[in-house]
Amino acid sequence: LKQCDKHQHQKRSVVGLDSLAYLPVLMAFLLMWLLSAALQLREGSAFLAERTMLPSTSGALVVRHRLPVKHIAVKSEQRESFGLPLSSRGRLQRSAEASGEAAAPAAAPAAAPKSYSVGGGRIQASLTALVAGISVGLLCSLGQYTSKSFGLPLWAPPLGAVSLIFAAEATAAAQKGEIKSPGALWQRSLKTGSAVVGACLITVFISKHFGATPLARAASVAVASLYMSAMPLSGYFPPCGAFCVLFVDQAIAHGAIERLGYMYALFPCGVGTVLLVLLTRIVAGFVATPLRAVEKRKA
Repeated sequence: LKQCDKHQHQKRSVVGLDSLAYLPVLMAFLLMWLLSAALQLREGSAFLAERTMLPSTSGALVVRHRLPVKHIAVKSEQRESFGLPLSSRGRLQRSAEASGEAAAPAAAPAAAPKSYSVGGGRIQASLTALVAGISVGLLCSLGQYTSKSFGLPLWAPPLGAVSLIFAAEATAAAQKGEIKSPGALWQRSLKTGSAVVGACLITVFISKHFGATPLARAASVAVASLYMSAMPLSGYFPPCGAFCVLFVDQAIAHGAIERLGYMYALFPCGVGTVLLVLLTRIVAGFVATPLRAVEKRKA
């Protein structure tokens, strides 16, 4: 009995040491979250400070900057020549200037804007479906190679919904002629990639150290939402909740995705999401070119 009690006491001490070993990781995560929240609060206060209401010379409140006022100098001899009061002459002059500015654009020949239309609503819906299907096929083909060569998959079920979101965005960009905008592409990839990777890392941490339970499923979704809202670099990307729930469910059922561990945040979640951003834009650019040519012939 003494040996059993001694063994149980040693086991409890080991469990206590293991729980203390996770304490620095948890404290580092909380410190990072508080730092990001402080940065967000600082940016919000700076934004409000820039938009302070300032009183103008006329007594009205002007946001951030005073409105430019055009002062018209009136000579003393002009007051005798005109039979109208000064206020009436000012109103007439302002109305004459406004009518002249309105007539100037109408007189100038308006240049016809360049059309980037790929078609009507049905054509755009068909283009979205085609772009999503081709992009998913390319991603799955690439994922088969990475799985056989490196054991790292590129496909997860939530990427089906992600492909439709990015395909619709690519179709809208093709309709506006902004399909080749590198700045918008970089921002979209950075925001969605950081959101997915961060949310999935938090989910794996919760599942490993607090247990894979239905409570952990709910907690992972809630904490992922807080992370995406608090981090300045991350955008709010709702499909992250599906990635988080998928890992917890796989951990409960001891599925294949559970064995990936923290690598799950990158493969397939982060890398697969960023690749879908790029693939949908590339496919939409190739498919939209002949459709745009057909629309120009119709016009």
